[in-house]
Parts: sequence; structure tokens; C-alpha cells
Amino acid sequence: MWSDILYGVLFEPRVTLRRLAEERPLAPALFTFLIIIIFNLVIYRGLILQQQYALDGVEAFLWLYQIIGALFSCCMLFVMAGLFSLLSELLFNKTNASGLLVCFSFAALPGILGPALYYSASIIGLPWLGITCSIVVGVWLLVLQILSLTEALDISVGQAIALFILPGLLILVGLVVIILIFALSGLGIK
Repeated sequence: MWSDILYGVLFEPRVTLRRLAEERPLAPALFTFLIIIIFNLVIYRGLILQQQYALDGVEAFLWLYQIIGALFSCCMLFVMAGLFSLLSELLFNKTNASGLLVCFSFAALPGILGPALYYSASIIGLPWLGITCSIVVGVWLLVLQILSLTEALDISVGQAIALFILPGLLILVGLVVIILIFALSGLGIK
């Protein structure tokens, strides 16, 4: 079952994500996401310590920083699922927060490859290859997240892309408004 899901997410994502959105195996999804985070913690630690410009004072707190980052990733997983489900309900009258949570958890699976390939390439002295692999894996992750939206919410790809971009646009508009308010109040314009 679990190996079928992992294979399906990597090689048959649309069908697998649709099935996951319906069945909602939450425990295996969160366990998979946790394993990905733990694996990446170890790889990132190796990457950071390999860098010549790593500071001595940072090494003592590196695990703490990484654990905080892992907790932030877990929180963001729940926030993303809830936010996209809420926006989808407001825009398209479709919601499936738990299905999105499961799909986003499994969609993170290729994320295990990016840091590992980058670290491997940097060890053999080919950092450009590691950067290229990381970019390819990043695009793969974005595609899987958009597919997660389409399958969990039963919306079109165009709607999923719009939904995926919407939070960023809202944040950008909010920042522009805040900057304008501060700029106008700093000029004495009221």
C-alpha cells in the first residue's frame, strides 16, 4: 500500500493524488512528510558544515535552527492546506482540507532528492550539477502541488494555478498598501 502510493506519486501523480484525496490516509501522509524532513535535516547539516564560510558559533546551534525549520515546515503544511481549502471554498465553492493535507504531504516526496543530489554533486566538485538538479526537483514539487490542488479540490489546472498564485498576490498587494501608507504618512500627506 505505502510503496504503491510512493511509486504512484512519483510516476503516476494525477491518478494517485486523486485516490489519496478521496481516501485521505492522514497518518501515512504525515509520517512520510516527517521522514522527508528528518532526512533533509541530516543532508542540510552536511551541506552547511561542508561550506568553508560556516561560522564556528553557528555549529553549536545548528540542530536548534534545523529543528525550528522543521517545525515551521510542518506548520506551513497545515497552513497551506487550510488556506487553499478556504480560498477554494470562497472562489469555487469546493473544499477538501484533509485531502489537500494528504496530497501536499505526499507531493513533498521528490523534495528528498534535491538536497541529496546537491550534496552529492558538491562532494564530487560539480556544484553547477547540484544546482541544476535542485531546480528540476523544485519545478517537480511545484507541479505536484498544483496537481494536488486540481485532484483534491476537483478544479481545472488553470483554476489551480490561479489559486496557487493568489496568496502571493494578496501578500504583495498588502505590502504595497503598507509601504504606501508609511510613505504617505512620512511625507506629511494625510
